[in-house]
Amino acid sequence: MLPNNLSGVLLRVVVSQGLRKYDERFFLCTQIQAGIILVMFRRLFLPVLVLAVGCTSSEPAAESDVLPHEQLLIAARNGDRATVGRLLDRGVAVNTPAEFGVTALWQACRKRHVNVAKMLVRAGADPNVTDAVWETTPLWMAEDPELIQLLVRAGARGAEGKLRAAAFSGSRSVMKAILDTGTWKESWLISAKANALLANREAAAALLDRVAGRALPVPAPIPQAELLQWEGAYQNDRLQTIQVEAMEGTIGIRLPQSALRSLAPRDRVTFDFGASTCRFEVTDSGVQQLLLCRGKHVRSVYERAAAEAGSATAPTSESWRRDATDTHRAQWARFRGPGGRGIAVDQNIPDDWDIESRRSVAWKTNLPGLAHSSPIVWGPNVFVTTAEMAGEKPLFQRGDVSEAAATEDPFEHAWKLLCLDHVTGAIRWQHTVVSGIPNSKRHPKSSQANSTPATNGEYVVALFNQGSLCCYTIDGRQQWQRDLGVLDSGAVTEPDYSWGFASSPVVHGKRVFVQCDLRNESYLAAYDLASGQQCWKISRDEVPSWSTPVIYEDSSGAVIVTAGTNFVRAYDVNSGAERWRMDGLSATPIPSPFVAADLLFLTSGHLPTQPIMAIQPERMANPGSQGAHASRDAVVWSRERGGSYIPTPIVYGDYLYTCSNRGIFTCYEAQTGVRAGRKRIARAAGSSFSASPVAADGRIFLTSEAGFVYVVRAGPDLELLATNRLGEDCLATPAIAGGLFLARTRHALMAIGRPRVSGAP
Repeated sequence: MLPNNLSGVLLRVVVSQGLRKYDERFFLCTQIQAGIILVMFRRLFLPVLVLAVGCTSSEPAAESDVLPHEQLLIAARNGDRATVGRLLDRGVAVNTPAEFGVTALWQACRKRHVNVAKMLVRAGADPNVTDAVWETTPLWMAEDPELIQLLVRAGARGAEGKLRAAAFSGSRSVMKAILDTGTWKESWLISAKANALLANREAAAALLDRVAGRALPVPAPIPQAELLQWEGAYQNDRLQTIQVEAMEGTIGIRLPQSALRSLAPRDRVTFDFGASTCRFEVTDSGVQQLLLCRGKHVRSVYERAAAEAGSATAPTSESWRRDATDTHRAQWARFRGPGGRGIAVDQNIPDDWDIESRRSVAWKTNLPGLAHSSPIVWGPNVFVTTAEMAGEKPLFQRGDVSEAAATEDPFEHAWKLLCLDHVTGAIRWQHTVVSGIPNSKRHPKSSQANSTPATNGEYVVALFNQGSLCCYTIDGRQQWQRDLGVLDSGAVTEPDYSWGFASSPVVHGKRVFVQCDLRNESYLAAYDLASGQQCWKISRDEVPSWSTPVIYEDSSGAVIVTAGTNFVRAYDVNSGAERWRMDGLSATPIPSPFVAADLLFLTSGHLPTQPIMAIQPERMANPGSQGAHASRDAVVWSRERGGSYIPTPIVYGDYLYTCSNRGIFTCYEAQTGVRAGRKRIARAAGSSFSASPVAADGRIFLTSEAGFVYVVRAGPDLELLATNRLGEDCLATPAIAGGLFLARTRHALMAIGRPRVSGAP
């Protein structure tokens, strides 16, 4: 494992070198992508990762051994022809990607190992497989002329962009390698010459003229009046901004922290820079957009006049209007919705959508800060929290994090509660609840705003890592605020391992309940919803956990159930008196308990055990037997393995579904625990899951950290209906309400739904 300081140095070196070489990547790469690079470095160069205490994956440790395709990748990177040949002879799949989509051919080309690349191409290596970080091909990574020719002749796409980029940089060796293959078209030469002249590469322009056998034309200057229409700021869904200015005959773009640079015009709406292209388009609603393309593929969409964080992309038409008074469809009032079960009814969410083309995308609103809290919905209002850090962007790292060292956030933060319009995504109101430097550290995979708010339709309550519990009216007036002190959640044995508080508040009746399992003093408390006064507070002999409690009704009244390392406990909601307790979970549980099919389901995934339990609540200890242990007769069924580490399972219909961190989706009979189906849903290398599954209309939605939403037909067959992209990382559990699937990604909240047919009810 690399020391933290060395890791930081390596990260800066890798990123800076990549940006020097490909400056257009500067604004394509977010901080999360930088974090991915670090993880990639560790995975590739240190293939056997040591998992830190308390950050154990939900899968057995044996799966971390170096797999055959990873051995091939390492050998290709090192130029080890003998090992590559031996592995290929053994039948190792040549195109199987390793972490983040990198293939053996990609690595061989990056390291200029020509002979190894030839072996891989002969073995059927696909020259068009892209990595998952920058979507770069082996051709894009190749700089050796022989390699470039090998790839182009093997069918590699992107030679035109490679030629334009080489012309702009003046790399005539790369240009000659492409041109000597004879695959070029005159249109390639013309656009490449425009790039060369724009960068004052006269020799490169002359080379292109010689190949063409004549003086190639260049696009005529565009009238200034026409260019002025494109001026202004454009912002994408990652809060990255491009400034466009009209120049003499062309446009200039200013990338983040970069000087103004002019672009080569291809036509009156298309401009080239390097291997990338800016294309201006007008949507149906008249909103001007800048599309960043590589080849024919749209990489990112930048909206006109969206420079301020929190600005909403308006719906394209009135077709997105919904009836917010339909209460059974328009409520998702807490973490995982009604009863914490993760299920919505009568929603008609589409199976597939497309973020880039806006197909089935009702709206998308940029949100400041880093937060993993989920959205909640009550009628026309959507509520969400965030933690916005001043100064540098917060460090974030997804996937199987190799070390549990806490992350410092030594900058001023603003913890905010926001209310958005369910129909348009516009921000109705927002308030900074508390500000200051965080009083506790966090895990690099965590955030300073993990807890999901809760509402009863009159008040909305939010709890922040900073220890602030607040209540606002539905229209945005502060009702009260309490300071709960430092919410320090982390490894008990390691003081420096502070991982961030995550349990969410629960509203029931006229009270709000919070479970605070901490390193110093753990407790469960109830507060009056209208005044904020403490109703009761019960100490708990528990170590930190990240589970959200659940409230259910039995024959004697309402009971609140908490999951903990030592015990699962039930408390009377009115007095806080302990009803019963039972052991059986593994350490530091993260998934939340929930009631479904008349059973209480509990799970945890911290190794060495990964238990799943189904309990009959009515068989628990008699009311009034405070502190009594529940009889094992109450356990309807249990399993020692298969429990989730982070995602909370879901019961839908007759089945219980669990999702492992690595995308293994398992189906059990809810009443018996018999396994009915099992499938790896996510095939992409490095796929990890933190968001809990949600369900509606016979389908289950699973969201990966990489921002892929897998739609699975409910039932033991686990039929995968569609795979959709959100376009950025997502660790928050989605909400489903009012006919919309609401996904909170790293930088935005987006709503997915079907357009209403005009005149339809």
